[in-house]
Amino acid sequence: MPTKTLTRPENWVNKFEVDLNGGQDPSTDAEKAQWAEISQGLQTATPAANETADTQSFWNDKGFSETDVTGKRVTFAMTFQRVVGDEAQDYIASKFLSMGDSLRTLFRWIDQAGNTVIANATMTAIVPFGGNANARQTMSVTFSLNGVPVLGTGGKNNDDGDGENGTTSGSSQALGDKTASGDTGK
Repeated sequence: MPTKTLTRPENWVNKFEVDLNGGQDPSTDAEKAQWAEISQGLQTATPAANETADTQSFWNDKGFSETDVTGKRVTFAMTFQRVVGDEAQDYIASKFLSMGDSLRTLFRWIDQAGNTVIANATMTAIVPFGGNANARQTMSVTFSLNGVPVLGTGGKNNDDGDGENGTTSGSSQALGDKTASGDTGK
């Protein structure tokens, strides 16, 4: 039996983008979206499913229960070091005092395998700056996905596996080592 190669990709391989045009429909507005990559100063990104579960217990379960997930409210919580001039961060920060539909826009996530998720999202819990007087500013936002996202494949994440970022994510290839990709440096 062949040995299965296991990888441990870094989180930065995931790519996040926000539509600066404030598009609403992930099926029709994605093509005309003005995507801004969310990466400058990004320190953490934490997805959560926030599941709604229906738990039932039946006689044949003999005191145990069964659970069905009947809904999800997917969120992506992000924390940053504030980078003024970055179009994604500036767009998010500009919505601090906004309410209603002006907080909705398109959000796109491309995972390490190139799978894409595009959804209408509400920007919540926006903190445009913060921290100690003698520290760099922090910033945070949570993107709360609304409705059914549009799923796809073939997206280009931050490392498409060819090592263009200096090292292939999850590999043992050393930074700057081109021999694994067949490049001898000549």
